[in-house]
Amino acid sequence: MKKLFIGVLSVFAALFIIIYTATFIKHSIGYSVIIPVVSSVLCLACAFALKAAAKKSKDAPKYTASQLESLKKAAQEDCRIKAENDRNAALSKEEYDKNLPVVIGEQKRALSAKAGELHTLAEGLKSHLQTFAEMDCLSEKDKTLGVIDCLIYFIETHRADSVKEALQEYDKAVRANQAAMLEQQRIDLLNKQIKIQQQQLEMQEAHNKQVVSAVQNAAAQASRERALQRDMLYAHCMSIENTLGSIAGNSKRLANEAELYLSAYSTYY
Repeated sequence: MKKLFIGVLSVFAALFIIIYTATFIKHSIGYSVIIPVVSSVLCLACAFALKAAAKKSKDAPKYTASQLESLKKAAQEDCRIKAENDRNAALSKEEYDKNLPVVIGEQKRALSAKAGELHTLAEGLKSHLQTFAEMDCLSEKDKTLGVIDCLIYFIETHRADSVKEALQEYDKAVRANQAAMLEQQRIDLLNKQIKIQQQQLEMQEAHNKQVVSAVQNAAAQASRERALQRDMLYAHCMSIENTLGSIAGNSKRLANEAELYLSAYSTYY
């Protein structure tokens, strides 16, 4: 729409320039033929300008009804969000303006309390400095090394009591922590030793089971070998007994034959 308006405005500006030029030429030259020519050029220029404007309007993007509806809803949503943001900003500013005096009052009270503490500390420091100044107000005859050493000892011991107690407590805590760490290390070492002994016992038990199994297997093998040897010896003895029986039978037969032979021999001779 903006481009169309600019195009029409340009056409009217060109028309005004052409009419003004034609009028000037007419009054200068006096030929009335300029008017039809100027009118024709003006009509052609208007036609081309309108055609270009129509083409631009045609080439412009067109939205569907759903897209227009979406754009409308988006615009409404933007308006709603803007109104909500403005309302939240107003509420936040109102809450800020409401709580600002309270916060300022609390901060002022805190600053007053801190100022009171600082004033108290300043008074104490002033008192200590005054005490030190009074302790240093000695005459020339009193400023001996013994008096100065006594004053230094008194100041150091009096000022260092709390520090010494804190250091002693710290040393106690360090020693207790070290003792706890040593005890923990001892317990860890005992646990490791117990685990190692347990592993050794398990390994010894497994070895004993293997030894017992090997002894039992060896005893069974020896028993089987003894039974086999006994059976073989019994069979050998039976074979010998059979052989001896056979030999005895043969000897008896030979003796009978020899006796018959001797009796026959004695009868013959």
